[in-house]
Amino acid sequence: QVQLVVDVASQTPTPNLWTLEYFLQGSAQRAGYGEVEGFVVVPMPAFFSGNNQLGRSAVDYFIFQPSKAVLPNWSIHIQPPDEQGYELACLGFRRGTLPKGTACSKPLTEETLVLVLAGTAKLDAGEVHTFGVRITNPSKLVLPSDNKWRIVLRDNSGETRDSSSSTQGAALTTAYIDVPGDLVVDHHSGGLSVSVTMFVIANRDLHSGLVSSMRILPPEGFIISGNKTSAQWVVASPSLESGTGALILPFSGNKVIPRGRYALQILGTMTADAAKSGPGGGLWLFQAFGGDKLAYQQPISGFFGE
Repeated sequence: QVQLVVDVASQTPTPNLWTLEYFLQGSAQRAGYGEVEGFVVVPMPAFFSGNNQLGRSAVDYFIFQPSKAVLPNWSIHIQPPDEQGYELACLGFRRGTLPKGTACSKPLTEETLVLVLAGTAKLDAGEVHTFGVRITNPSKLVLPSDNKWRIVLRDNSGETRDSSSSTQGAALTTAYIDVPGDLVVDHHSGGLSVSVTMFVIANRDLHSGLVSSMRILPPEGFIISGNKTSAQWVVASPSLESGTGALILPFSGNKVIPRGRYALQILGTMTADAAKSGPGGGLWLFQAFGGDKLAYQQPISGFFGE
């Protein structure tokens, strides 16, 4: 019996065969040969939720689900698509659902961020976790096939224990909107009745050809019951998206939104489990569309600050 230590491919190879051949000592003629079908490579489920503006710097978020327990002092490595111009930084690191004390660092010699679980902290297998790091997008378009992020979980000895090598990044574009990445939260009636306020900055006058609607996706466990917008944001009939509970705000006719800063208040309730993630219940997502085209998106933190 021979035991091998191997680096597993990021996806199931084709053909997926292992071969074994052996030779008698001093002979160049093969004395035996065999082959067996390899195992299916199952990547760790992981998703990216980030700002999609060319050249923009923002705190973007990764959601991942380890297939095995992540033990104390193991590390999470975040690696951008190769040679596409992304820049990573620990400035503004948001631990999200990771344990308190999780530390972020950046090696001097590579464009990688390393998160280390502190003390006795660990992550259970199958748990879904979210964290945010600062990313500066390149000022050029990146093809979807080249826009794959990697998340690698390593043990104390540096061995890879779980990974995702094909987490799809955001399709980059340019709009004239900014949304800060934090919420203003007010709690009512014991803490589960909530109003959250986000601010939308129009960097130029917006007409329906640029932005025709907004979509605000709340975290799981937050149920939207109403909304208020600044008077200048003239919206048609708001609605809730079936299945996701996202708030859809279409703009009225050919109204122009003047350049400026506007408040969007959302009313709702959240479950006790959502409240454990933070005052806003977890991760929100703001999106603006021009027709069917996604013009802008920004994840917004409703997590506890640290």
